[in-house]
Amino acid sequence: QLALDLIAADETKAQATVDELTVRHDALAAVTDAAMTDLEKWQDAVADAIYTTAHAVRKIVGEKRLIVYFYGYINIFGGMSRMSACGHLNNRRVLQCPDIDILCSPIDYSDRMEGEAALAMTPGESILRSGKMWFYEDDTRTYLAGNGPLAGVTEYVHDKTHSRNVLLRNTSEEIIRNFGCWWMDLAQIGWYDDPYLWTAMSDLKEMEDKKLANPRPFEPVIAGTASERSAVYTKDAITLCYPAYASNRSQLSRCGASNGMYYLEDVIKNGIPSKVVLVGNAWVLDAQERAALKQQLADKTVIWAHAPGIVDPESGFSLENSQELTGFQLQHRLSAQRCDIRATQEGRNLGLPATWEVRASATDNFDVVPQEGDEILGVWADNGAPAVVRRGKNFFCASAEVPRELLQAALETAGEHVYTKDEVVFYTDGTNITLHATPKTPAVVHLAFPCPVKVKDIISGKFLAEAPVTSLEVPMQFADTCVLELCE
Repeated sequence: QLALDLIAADETKAQATVDELTVRHDALAAVTDAAMTDLEKWQDAVADAIYTTAHAVRKIVGEKRLIVYFYGYINIFGGMSRMSACGHLNNRRVLQCPDIDILCSPIDYSDRMEGEAALAMTPGESILRSGKMWFYEDDTRTYLAGNGPLAGVTEYVHDKTHSRNVLLRNTSEEIIRNFGCWWMDLAQIGWYDDPYLWTAMSDLKEMEDKKLANPRPFEPVIAGTASERSAVYTKDAITLCYPAYASNRSQLSRCGASNGMYYLEDVIKNGIPSKVVLVGNAWVLDAQERAALKQQLADKTVIWAHAPGIVDPESGFSLENSQELTGFQLQHRLSAQRCDIRATQEGRNLGLPATWEVRASATDNFDVVPQEGDEILGVWADNGAPAVVRRGKNFFCASAEVPRELLQAALETAGEHVYTKDEVVFYTDGTNITLHATPKTPAVVHLAFPCPVKVKDIISGKFLAEAPVTSLEVPMQFADTCVLELCE
């Protein structure tokens, strides 16, 4: 009760603190401000309340019950301007609680319908590495959601076949990434009241049984990062955090390689197995953290996004600190206009899109100062200043948004395998592959395998390739889900 009282006492103060920050100019606030300390205390208060109540529940139920908390909604809160008041930004504390077994959230609302990706609201790979389980509460609005209202929700999957395909996509992704799930009829009106929908479970049972019989950690080849601390100091989350979290997570899920997400704090402390790392909102780092992150990523191919390390908790803003971390020099934008990034000919040769949108205003973006030998892959569309640069095995992208084609270029630079260049939602653990067709997925998806394999369609039980092959063409229509097993 004391912890809950603390939350109630701090909530008004936290909201007032964010109101104060919104009248300032920059999207990132100087961490020397007292207001920042208040917002960090707010995250601590919520985490302490969870820690305290979990311990109280454990004393009541003993060791034979699992304790579950809905927490860590870092992706979805990136779409809210008041992200720093959400209270979900101290999972590093919550994950230390020995009384919590499972953390959970719904599938991220930003990218979950047919033709989309079913994103986790949190860096799930860090949850699993901490010894906890991560669960999706799958409250997919199937075609049966049209039978009644749910306050504020108007979107649902209108087609019966698409509804099953969405459930197949979600459940097979969970098996691949070692997540758990339950299905939730949130409106209690029969969203799943159709035996046809439940065949998604039976069709994937063999896949799950094999995974349970031979469990192994999911170690994605390419991973994004998300920093809780940096998010606390973000005034306008939707222009910086949303691209760094949700938008980039969507791009990762469409890059054609095994992909996942880790908390930046986890990367700094423990390192990660991924060979390619997209460093997103790493704005706030002290000297020790900058040095540790630089060391952890020394043997990786890194895509540095926006302005890593630009804020020191003690000394405030510093372009020099960012350069010390990344090796790339930044300068303030010479233009006052918000604009997009345009690929150069070198960038287009690597497959980059002609342009991509940048949400942040010009005052919150930077030019990259190239060195001799750098490849300029993208420029700001208004004045041609460098915005995307490759130097050796590493990349710098001055926008918080990173297109999937740049992720694929980084994978190829690192010598890592890309299964498909086609735009399609893609998950794999090296043995199983899930494909889900987006509106931009071609009629035939071209798959390339790193070694000869037989290919089995898990849903039908039939082999698409009975003899070992190194490539396969998979016909797909919008919202189709294909789940494959690669066999020796």
